Amino acid sequence: MRNSLEDLCHKHLIFRRKRGRAYVYFPNEDHILYPLLKRFFGQLDGLYESLYGDLEQRAREHFRENLVGMKVTLSTLYCITPNDSHHLRRFLEECLHQKGLTRLFNVEVVPYPRVKEQRHPPELFTAPGPSYGNPIF
Repeated sequence: MRNSLEDLCHKHLIFRRKRGRAYVYFPNEDHILYPLLKRFFGQLDGLYESLYGDLEQRAREHFRENLVGMKVTLSTLYCITPNDSHHLRRFLEECLHQKGLTRLFNVEVVPYPRVKEQRHPPELFTAPGPSYGNPIF
């Protein structure tokens, strides 16, 4: 997929910008194929939500009492837990590996008391992205 996106960039159909550890791709509004590209990128948004909805469901099946919530940003998958659960981190890293997304995202496990009392990490509250579970961010 990356090579295909690079080909589209070289043909000036899309533009690429770096955000965090990932790249964000935008269709070229001046190109004649812009309406098709816009529709294609719009459908990718649904894929993004579907992917992380699936991750949350799998995590809840295996770690029901150890997952308070999840938030996905452009570079990090945050998992809010009652304590610092490294088993959950390894499980999610393995799920991302199976989907071929290991290098795109960091998995960060954050204890709920630190989130609630210290509002840490601040990106959890300010960065855009879908969140699941406890609506504190």
